Amino acid sequence: MYLYIMSRPHSGSTILDILLGSSDSVASCGEIIMGMERGMETWTCSCGEILADCPVWKTVRQRIVEDPGTDWDELVEASVRQGHKTHLPSTFLASPSGTGERDRFHQRLRDGTMKLADAIRSVTGRKVVLDSSKLPSRGLFALKFLPDARLIHIVRDPRNVLASHYWRFHIGDTYLAQRRPWRGPLAPLAFVEAALMWFFGNLLFEIIGRIDPKRVVHIRYEDLRDDPASVIRRLSRELGLDFEDVIERIDRGETFDTGHMMGGNPVRTEGKVAFDPGKEKARERPAFLSWIAIGVCWPLMLRYGYSLRSDRRAGNGAKKTA
Repeated sequence: MYLYIMSRPHSGSTILDILLGSSDSVASCGEIIMGMERGMETWTCSCGEILADCPVWKTVRQRIVEDPGTDWDELVEASVRQGHKTHLPSTFLASPSGTGERDRFHQRLRDGTMKLADAIRSVTGRKVVLDSSKLPSRGLFALKFLPDARLIHIVRDPRNVLASHYWRFHIGDTYLAQRRPWRGPLAPLAFVEAALMWFFGNLLFEIIGRIDPKRVVHIRYEDLRDDPASVIRRLSRELGLDFEDVIERIDRGETFDTGHMMGGNPVRTEGKVAFDPGKEKARERPAFLSWIAIGVCWPLMLRYGYSLRSDRRAGNGAKKTA
């Protein structure tokens, strides 16, 4: 199975990846597209090694290089290009059985992605490849072109997503500060943008999921945070996978290794992660973030079961450990 997590940033995809990746049957890859885009020679695996020196990714690439029908650099270029948001229309229109150039591009990428997945399974000894690249284009591609793909859509209350951006904004640790000239009195507009991206991004995920609803599972981050065992049990049931080993580790309060994740939230580099939200203190978020989130996102908030009344607190379920 090719298991894909799609979500907006700051929505819990990395911690979900780490939890599921602790199963003996799942090879947690993190954000594959991010790792490919940053480069094997310069980007660091969650194990601490440069990807080119990581025992897993070094061997995976070698398997692809040795395959006479697949070119690693071509696979990287095609994967990164297809994953970009501008490629969404092309992927929507492409057909797995078509004969046009657009169809052939996606078919070649399908063949290369399946070989990559096979190499990951062979190297790790695990039957499920987990990709948390989050990108809608990648999720759409997986659903249309990978017959064994299943998608998990994880959504988080937009008020807490905006709060996560807010707390990281001043140190530049968010794409809002890194890619947009929001400064001084214009800073609140950055959070209007984040709210709009949350709304339209999750609306797009809903549209993608309607292509084959039986292969898509929708979960909320808050449910994962508050009762992780129940959510993992539901995923086990709906995906037809055995995650009992993950549930047992959650019940025992164990820490989780971050393994060999190509890309994702910086927490992946901490080595071990504890998932114990009961010990965490929620921080109070500024009221204006709630106003923006509700004003922009209320239709989908209601759809996902979020009350429009708020206690103005936001928490995070992931903790790094020594």
